[in-house]
Amino acid sequence: MTLAHEGFDRLPDEEAQRSGYDQGWADLFGKLKAYVEKR
Repeated sequence: MTLAHEGFDRLPDEEAQRSGYDQGWADLFGKLKAYVEKR
């Protein structure tokens, strides 16, 4: 899943990412899952 890896590498502000880490992961995973299901 290189798309997922590239997306995670491009996330903004590490501190912002940490503060909303759980929410961010749930959101990203949901988007990734939806993207994969559409294909």
